[in-house]
Amino acid sequence: MGTIEDKLINTLTTATEKFENDPKIKEFEKASLEFKNLVQAGIAKERGYNLLTVEDAHLSRAHFNTASGL
Repeated sequence: MGTIEDKLINTLTTATEKFENDPKIKEFEKASLEFKNLVQAGIAKERGYNLLTVEDAHLSRAHFNTASGL
């Protein structure tokens, strides 16, 4: 029985070999690279913490069943 580090290295090596030639993994990596290129070009935006800040919260107003809300 080896250390936990040896077991982890062995598991990672086995998983890498298992998925190395998987076409779905290659397709995912291609899509990921294409998305990164779109983000760098400014066409797309990565998901993340995109909530309104306190400073910008006053900029949106809710309108319910009023003529001014149209």
